[in-house]
Amino acid sequence: MAKKAPRKTDKPRGMPRKYRKDFLKQVTARIDFAEPLGIPAKGPPDSETEVREWHYYSKSRHKKLVVTDQSMLVEYTKYNTFKTLRDDFLKTSDALFDTFEDLQVKRLGLRYIYHIELDEPKATDWSKYLRPELLSTFKLADDQKTIARAFHVLEIVHDDESRIRFQYGMPNPDFPARIKRKIFTLDCDAYCTLLLDKQDVERFLDIFHTRARKAFEQVITAGLRSKMGVIYD
Repeated sequence: MAKKAPRKTDKPRGMPRKYRKDFLKQVTARIDFAEPLGIPAKGPPDSETEVREWHYYSKSRHKKLVVTDQSMLVEYTKYNTFKTLRDDFLKTSDALFDTFEDLQVKRLGLRYIYHIELDEPKATDWSKYLRPELLSTFKLADDQKTIARAFHVLEIVHDDESRIRFQYGMPNPDFPARIKRKIFTLDCDAYCTLLLDKQDVERFLDIFHTRARKAFEQVITAGLRSKMGVIYD
């Protein structure tokens, strides 16, 4: 009997495409408070501008939670799933809303930073991996080997008054030297500057995840998906 060819893991219903290597460098979810929380200090302040912050890390140090009088954030440098981020973030934000009954959020943001680094020649040739609309600036240089930096910002306002700031290009870690390494950044920051309650935070967090992931998928090609390795489609 002929063996069946192995197939990709079935995609869970409602889940986005998943990759073995997604080039994610950092994922951050953050809320900024309309008014300071007024967390009491354990001792007398050192000055009128004293800032108190609480930092918590996972054992691997790949996950960080920071709470201050002004904001709260969850940050990942090794990202698994949105469900994990969502659970971590909402557990903390819900606890803050329950503890500080007058709490309002003036800004919510969810940011995905992709750092695509490839060991290939022709550092500025991304035609196999990214949509041509992202690469048109490179054509303005008479000699692409002379480029030292190429970075751009596109910001979109949605009907619900939230925004997505899409920053992309080659910032070049060796700047001001010419670009030598093949590194491209895709930075998707979905956010709003509205007064939000507990339910709004949860609702917009889900919306922002969908928009940020969609923005990433819209600008990459089958060539990059192949290199990342699709687990389910």
